[in-house]
Amino acid sequence: MTPLSQMVGNQAVTNVLVGERYKNISNEVKNYFKGEYGIAPAPVDEALQAKILGEGGKPIDCRIEDSKRTGEDFENAKKALGDLAESEEDLMSWICFPKQAEDYLKFRKENREKIVKYTIEEA
Repeated sequence: MTPLSQMVGNQAVTNVLVGERYKNISNEVKNYFKGEYGIAPAPVDEALQAKILGEGGKPIDCRIEDSKRTGEDFENAKKALGDLAESEEDLMSWICFPKQAEDYLKFRKENREKIVKYTIEEA
């Protein structure tokens, strides 16, 4: 809860300096009310939430990254990776971390191709 306590403290100081509660709202507090830091552990004041998010503003009800994903992301990942992707996890890795995932998948493929099979026969 450390980041939240810092956001609350910062907002309290801002309220005092400005002379009005929630006249100036930090981006971090706005993001908290949007749900970008996860779901609040307790219900938040609906009037305050409406003031911060604007009328009709709704918080995100899923993981923030899930709200950014579309079906096109998987199609783009499949095209970009081709046969490097062996699973949905490979695709998700590329969607989240394109450069690192591609480097790893190439490394994995190269190492699999280096395997040598041999047999020992008596002479």
